[in-house]
Amino acid sequence: MIDVSYNSVRSGLVEYICHILKNELLNYLPKDKDAETSNVRVGFVTFDKQIHFYNIKNTLGQPQMMIVSDLEDIFVPLLDGFLGSPLESRAVINSLLDQIPQSFANTQETETILAPVIQSGIQAFREANCSGKIYVFSTTLPIAVAPGKLSNRDDKKLLGTDKEKTLLAPANNIFTKLGEECAQQGCAVDLFVFPNNYIDLATISEVCRVSGGQTYKFNYFSIENDGERLLDDLKRNFQRATAFDALMRVRTSTGIRPIDFLGNFYMTNTTEMIFGTIDSDKSVCVELKHDDKLPVESNTYVQAALLYTSISGQRRLRILTLALTVTSSYTSLYPACDLDTIMNYITKVAVRSISVSTPKSIRDSIITQSANMLACYRKNCAQSTTAGQLILPETLKLLPVYVTSLIKCDGLTGTQTVTTDDRTLQMHRLMSMNIKGTFAYLYPRVFALHNLEEDKIPPPMIRCSYDRFSETGAYVIENGLVMYIWLGSQLSPTFVQSLFGIQTSSHIQAEKCRIVDLDNPISRNVRALLNLMRNERNSYMKSFVIQQRDSIEPFFKNYLIEDKGFTGGASYLSEQYWASYALQRRAYDRLVVDEIYIKELLGTNFNLRRIVLLEFSQYLENFLWPNLNPDQCSPYHVMSVCVMVNEKFRERVQPWDAINLHPEHFGRFFARVMHLSLEGDELSIREQTILIMFLDHCFNSLELEVIRSQIQKIVGLTIWTNLTSERREYELDRTPKFRKLWKLICKKDEKLENEELQTTLFERTFLQKLAEKFLDLIENIQSMNNNDQYSIETVIYAERFLELLTDIIVQLPTRRFFNVVLDDMNFVKRCFLSPFIKSLTKSNENMETDVVEISMRKKNPAQSGEEKQATTKTANLFHKMLCNFKFYSSFEINDTTEETIWDEDIVPTEFYNGETCLALPKLNLQFLTLHDYLLRNFHLFRLESTYEIRQDIEDSVSRMKPWQNDATITNDKNEQPQQQCIFGGWSRMAQPITNFTIVEVAKANIGESHPSRVRADVTLVLNTRGDIKKEWENLRKHDICFLITCKSSTKVGTAYDYRQPFIPQVGLTYVRGCEIEGMLNIDGRVIEEGVDEKPMLSGDTRTWRVWLDPNQYQADIQATLNGTEDVYDTFNILMRRKPKENNFKAVLETIRDLMNTNAVVPDWLQDLILGYGDPASAHYSNMKNNIPILDWNDTFIDVKHLRASFPDYKIRATEDDRSKHVPPFKLTFCDLRSKGEHAGEKLIILEPYKIPNRGPYPFSQPRQNTVRFTPTQIEGIKTGMQPGLTLIVGPPGTGKTDVAVQIISNIYHNYPDQRTLIVTHSNQALNQLFEKIMTLDVDERHLLRLGHGEEELETDKDFSRYGRVNYILKKRLELLEQVGRLQKSLNVQGDLSYTCETAAHFYLYNVLSLWEEYLSKINQSNNNLEVLRKSFPFKEFFSDLNHDLFDDQQTFENNLEIAQGCFRYIQQIFTQLEEFRAFELMRNGSDRAKYLLVREAKIIAMTCTHAALKRHDLVQCGFKYDNILMEEAAQILEIETFIPLLLQTSDQEGRNRLKRCIMIGDHHQLPPVIKNMAFQKYSNMEQALFTRLVRLGVPTIDLDAQGRARASICSLYNWRYKNLGNLEHVLQQREFKTTNAGFVYDYQLINVENFNDVGESEPIPYFYQNLAEAEYIVAVYMYMRLLGYPAQKISILTTYNGQKFLIRDVLNKRCAKNPLLGFPMKVTTVDKYQGQQNDYILLSLVRTNAIGHLRDVRRLVVAMSRARLGLYIFGRVSLFESCFELTPAFNMLTKRPVKLYLLPNETYPSTREEKRDQSIVHQATVMENMPQIADFVYKFYNQKLLAYQEQKRQEELSRYDPERDLPYDPQQPSIRAPDERVTDENLTENSLNQPILTEKTSTTEYIPSRQHQISGTSFRHDPNTESSTIENLDDDDDEDVYDPNKPTLFQKLQPHITNTTEQTSSKKSIDIPANTNTTEKIQEPADASEDDLNKSALFRSVLHHDNEMDTIPAINDEN
Repeated sequence: MIDVSYNSVRSGLVEYICHILKNELLNYLPKDKDAETSNVRVGFVTFDKQIHFYNIKNTLGQPQMMIVSDLEDIFVPLLDGFLGSPLESRAVINSLLDQIPQSFANTQETETILAPVIQSGIQAFREANCSGKIYVFSTTLPIAVAPGKLSNRDDKKLLGTDKEKTLLAPANNIFTKLGEECAQQGCAVDLFVFPNNYIDLATISEVCRVSGGQTYKFNYFSIENDGERLLDDLKRNFQRATAFDALMRVRTSTGIRPIDFLGNFYMTNTTEMIFGTIDSDKSVCVELKHDDKLPVESNTYVQAALLYTSISGQRRLRILTLALTVTSSYTSLYPACDLDTIMNYITKVAVRSISVSTPKSIRDSIITQSANMLACYRKNCAQSTTAGQLILPETLKLLPVYVTSLIKCDGLTGTQTVTTDDRTLQMHRLMSMNIKGTFAYLYPRVFALHNLEEDKIPPPMIRCSYDRFSETGAYVIENGLVMYIWLGSQLSPTFVQSLFGIQTSSHIQAEKCRIVDLDNPISRNVRALLNLMRNERNSYMKSFVIQQRDSIEPFFKNYLIEDKGFTGGASYLSEQYWASYALQRRAYDRLVVDEIYIKELLGTNFNLRRIVLLEFSQYLENFLWPNLNPDQCSPYHVMSVCVMVNEKFRERVQPWDAINLHPEHFGRFFARVMHLSLEGDELSIREQTILIMFLDHCFNSLELEVIRSQIQKIVGLTIWTNLTSERREYELDRTPKFRKLWKLICKKDEKLENEELQTTLFERTFLQKLAEKFLDLIENIQSMNNNDQYSIETVIYAERFLELLTDIIVQLPTRRFFNVVLDDMNFVKRCFLSPFIKSLTKSNENMETDVVEISMRKKNPAQSGEEKQATTKTANLFHKMLCNFKFYSSFEINDTTEETIWDEDIVPTEFYNGETCLALPKLNLQFLTLHDYLLRNFHLFRLESTYEIRQDIEDSVSRMKPWQNDATITNDKNEQPQQQCIFGGWSRMAQPITNFTIVEVAKANIGESHPSRVRADVTLVLNTRGDIKKEWENLRKHDICFLITCKSSTKVGTAYDYRQPFIPQVGLTYVRGCEIEGMLNIDGRVIEEGVDEKPMLSGDTRTWRVWLDPNQYQADIQATLNGTEDVYDTFNILMRRKPKENNFKAVLETIRDLMNTNAVVPDWLQDLILGYGDPASAHYSNMKNNIPILDWNDTFIDVKHLRASFPDYKIRATEDDRSKHVPPFKLTFCDLRSKGEHAGEKLIILEPYKIPNRGPYPFSQPRQNTVRFTPTQIEGIKTGMQPGLTLIVGPPGTGKTDVAVQIISNIYHNYPDQRTLIVTHSNQALNQLFEKIMTLDVDERHLLRLGHGEEELETDKDFSRYGRVNYILKKRLELLEQVGRLQKSLNVQGDLSYTCETAAHFYLYNVLSLWEEYLSKINQSNNNLEVLRKSFPFKEFFSDLNHDLFDDQQTFENNLEIAQGCFRYIQQIFTQLEEFRAFELMRNGSDRAKYLLVREAKIIAMTCTHAALKRHDLVQCGFKYDNILMEEAAQILEIETFIPLLLQTSDQEGRNRLKRCIMIGDHHQLPPVIKNMAFQKYSNMEQALFTRLVRLGVPTIDLDAQGRARASICSLYNWRYKNLGNLEHVLQQREFKTTNAGFVYDYQLINVENFNDVGESEPIPYFYQNLAEAEYIVAVYMYMRLLGYPAQKISILTTYNGQKFLIRDVLNKRCAKNPLLGFPMKVTTVDKYQGQQNDYILLSLVRTNAIGHLRDVRRLVVAMSRARLGLYIFGRVSLFESCFELTPAFNMLTKRPVKLYLLPNETYPSTREEKRDQSIVHQATVMENMPQIADFVYKFYNQKLLAYQEQKRQEELSRYDPERDLPYDPQQPSIRAPDERVTDENLTENSLNQPILTEKTSTTEYIPSRQHQISGTSFRHDPNTESSTIENLDDDDDEDVYDPNKPTLFQKLQPHITNTTEQTSSKKSIDIPANTNTTEKIQEPADASEDDLNKSALFRSVLHHDNEMDTIPAINDEN
């Protein structure tokens, strides 16, 4: 059966197979012994997407072809003539074999089938009623639509991990069933595959395994390299002894029995092995169990019987009987052991285990099994031995060598260097390999070739170690599968010429080189040896020639099994030389660096996994850089440093820390890098790319002095040396100051020595030469095969080089002079004119990587079968990068359609790993102009929004499961079908459209070609849940929705496969955006938004009116007129998005408006935003308008506090009386004075003052600050009060919010006319800040909170715009009422309290005159107290006081102050009324709100998102502000920080009135969230302006005292900050001094090992889970609850979303229905919990294979700083302690035991002091592992429950009344009313906190075993499950607080998880109601007693391994 597809024909395979069949193989057909001729019949089939049968009947003149295209029900179209005798039909067969290559020579068919082809062969044998073999020759993965269709599921990253079994297991059971059919029919399949890519051997080779056939694989087949091997393998296959239709059974005598069978066969029962064929190269292994007594010294028998059909068709029986002697002595047993047989058995068992176990557990099992064998011998057979002496039996002395080889072999523990298909092939070979083959595979044979003698062939074997090889020798090594010939570097040229017929070894090519048949002894002897070796093997061994120190030599060394394996070389050397945990390190050896570079880096073509392992082992920090000698080190050392630094940038960890420890070497090292970049011609293009990337990283790290000093040398004015003299003179004339500098440079050059001058000239010309080198490359490059395709390595180099140049010219310091040099070179023009770019521009075809990939394949036979995933680069990318370079900021801004959304060249995928560059702008330290700044941000924000939209569309549409509508009706004109598809699923965020109509297309505006407005009506039927229906009805005006067209070709019932591409599965065709105008009422009118409630509409049909994009509409209509279909007739889905994520349009419009207007940034801030100038220029000390005298209001508690706050200042008071030194104070800072007394001195002049009396009422008194600020906090407050830029770094718990509030308060009181804007990232932080401001002495009428988060404020007052308007109107009425009362008290007639205007007249003509008259009387009375009292005109107004207004006991001055305070109170009434007068005049609520915003409010708060959304409205209404304070500044995006600075227009002079910018944040915590990894990693979009300013060196105030956590917990993260200490109360207060009840330690890292051999799991990418940690953490939570810890004081955190859901599910199974336990305060991720805290934190680190994103130290800081009193971390200690970045924290953590130490006798709260009793450790209960604590908590719970029950019985007994109640039975519960709860007033926290409810719902179950994983552990994005993802189940994940009434993820998924994956995928029903959400609930008996409750299942122990959900016996159950 010959594949005749395009790939097969193009490679010459079809022609070659036909040739060898005709001329060679048909002459070698098998025949029976002594038979003269073969009676074998043959048939021929060819196939691609169809099957072609051939009639070769001998009576025909020409063969006949019959085509079968019905692949669903395959049949053989002819019975007579298909199978024919080669002797009788030879002429017809020869004609056929000549015709086949010609018939398909021009085929273009690339897709093939496979399963139907094999099925047709089986059918042919069945109809012919005979046995036989099916030979299949296939080249590609069978992807054509047919039974057995497969898809590419390869993922090399999984190989060598716990998840590799998914790749090595079949994708389906189709080919397994075909194998079973073959075996039952008596035939087998021999599969010959010739792939260029992945072919899924794990699936298709199943047919060979089960039927007894064999698989052969020829990678990248070429006749020259592989023709001989193919012919040889076919000949041997034809000629070897073969039995057909075989059945084998093994019988034994009593006492032993066969229990296991290993090999390639099929079994229908437990005793019989069925083979389609079995040949002499195969073997099977049978395990016998000794399960009964055997008589000693007698024989026991084993018999194997094989019933088979011979080649001649005879049925035969062969029987083998083996008699074994029985012995009871180990000393007799061990000498009889057969090591080769033992290893064959161990190998087969290990290979079979791959599909069910992890690589680690398999290795451990092999080692344990071997160790047990040897230990048994030592124990039972060895004589007296000393400890540590190695004792081995003679027969097993090589067992350790074999075992070592086995656990390293590619077939068992392959790595990413071995492809999935090659791994599968080796596994299949090993399962059927005979003993001799296993021996050769495990210990390859090595022979010397350079000293062969003719009479000594084969020569003696050499040990399999590199140490045995001589540089002057030549050797051959073979393992039965492959053969290597190794040539030493000093080998004699004569030997090379005699063997290969070439002059020198430099002409040798690894794969193509052949041993020539020459007439000399060397050639004859070597050929004789090689032929002898090949004849002894079962298959032809392909040979490769390797030269010493060749780049692929490490792969050859892999077979030297006595050496340290190649796969483990780096880790081994790490342990020897640089590992931080190594007890003793070896001395530095430069050869180690070279060896690692050659083997681990260059030898693997810079395999990412190898680089990651080296970097993680601290190779750079501990070995490379400390031992670097730049002048003498090898180029390998330099390259290694560059590779490690590049990897750190890719991983986004601190790259320069190691360099900063030894910066003295960097200058000379950088010079070496420059020389290598220019002069390293021997470097490969990949290595040159590495150097370019390193240079680029240097240019992007100019904030570091060590780097900046080197960069300045190569980009300064001196590089104009490269200009032509005319151009240089022109440039110098343009800028005269440069001419002066140029003359100085020339004079300095004259003084330089020759060597210094040469160095200087090299630095000046470096970039120009580098650019010339690049131009030379692209101008002279040759394409591959002249087809305009280039090596991918070359393309990547070109892209990286353009990235470097772009990054140079987008920074002003590096751009200024270099850009002129590039222009002088005509760089851009030469690039565009180069053949390279021209060929790319001509074609948009993908450029495949044939040259580099094939050359690596030829050099690297170990990778010869590796699937080369099509590494493609679009021509667009390089062209875009070149255009980007030409004018990097000229990005074209187009409308976004479905083409843009899914163009991954524009919007990269989420799994970007940082290895490639992109045509995207970067956000770095500096920008050229504000327009440049805005444009980069605009472009990135737009693309990030597009990416998020794409994710939402894919999620929603895949849930809806669009299927092809088989009943689609078309009209007579064959127009578009009326209904494109039907939907088999549902989505919360998307609904099918029932009608779409364009209702308005308005005329175009003057000068425009598109309509001014386009409106449409969209109708949906919302037959869904009520809450979802309400969400749709609540769509607001201006919300953005998406109109989607799906034309699915997927058949009804087909499950959506999330692993396959999205668009082909759903048929997505069009996407258009629309903007909601409103929902229509029953009259067809838009329902306007407002105060009135929306009308209730009946039914489920709803219609929305939407605005469409006029530009896009015009383009679509024009396309329709040109012949395409009308897009607007096809929409069938409307999708909405979550409101929080759907604000992109307004933000983009805001950025666009800023670009199109003359945005004015304050002069003092603009340079800093662009990244230039003096970083300290905006500090108040450098500002011209700084303010020496400031009113500090209530900042200081007392004068002592003041003195402590300024330790560096002298303080002098203006008042000598110390009793008057009480707050508030005015302070004069003399060092801020430029002139006058004490100017410039560090002196503070203290001026106490008294706040004027504000009135006699208590509420009139000012509210005072109570926080005793630290000196650093005071410095922050001082800086914030001054003009300029203030950056405050606030570590966790340092009171940065209090500092912010005090700054705002002080500005408010110092500058009453100034307005302050407060901006934060989140509503939560804004509300916390706002609530604290409300408690200070700030008039609430001046407060305003904008945005939708206002309703979350913990106050009854409404601080929104309309809420404040209502407050003012209400306050106005209250004040007018006060005026009326005052008028009445003064007996003034008239209606003076009617309006603010009349009140003003009343005040002016009545109140003020009376007050002035009163003051006159007092002045004339000579301070007479009586006159003061009696003459006071407003005494009656204040008569509502409950005390006398004046006090006779006080002095005249005090009473006068009271009188003045009263008048101030009255005056304040009229002042406020005057302010409110405008509100009285305006009648419109909107006008009043605007006036409030613009005039009345002094402190305005909003989020950065609201500022971006509403900037246009704010500017339009004239919003002004003088100060801005940003909290959480390090969590706000660059652009979202910048926009709030420009919420106002400039003044008349064109200046921004902003005076102060205060930014408070913590750049050591997590940055802003960016969902797309490409924008986050490559474009640095996660950069916050705050962080950038810190990087630039802007002065910061670092708060240095925390008051949140225990000092011990703080030590886990305070190393990350400058001098972070603890406040006094942390050290003194009782809650911090006492320990945590039940725990020995207040923080601890608990090591969690694998559970059931599983550590981390990953159901879908990046959805990590760890069941063992989830179990452990919930058990500890339950333990804490049983001790009395309040649930609201415990939070559970994790680093991954997957683990969050898993922990929630475990909690629901354990604690949901148990009031004793309940839920913790929160279960969420570390990222979501930033900014929050709790007393006790349980943290799960999840990962066990790699560190993951916790390696970002910022995430570690957040995780460690959330706990106040207790922090318990659960993770894999060995993994995290070795991470360099985490070392400071984990060093402290690992100083304590890594097993959990408990004190279960304690109760909460604890009374034990922290350091009182050091011996408490010895009293602790130590938890060894997770199962132990689970069992412990189960028993502990029962103890607590028993104690509680006994307490309740005692209470019942005490309440028992013999005269009223029935006789008391202590075994029965009391009789209570049905609704009576069990309560106990005396029940304390120590009595379990909460009463037990006597309902059955309090039963708690343990989670199921691994066979019944809960939803969290098997969670995956599967749209085929109705409620299988977060969106549909737990839509608002922002709310992590538990709601017991809310169904959990487990409860919602429970109906679906009982089915297996196969069952789920085989469902055909499509009846999925859209509004169902059923959850099965176990109905408990209503009369369940308390005793019944106790007997119910409280836990299911993890120690219980049954598959069913058994329960644990009750407490009082004897069983």
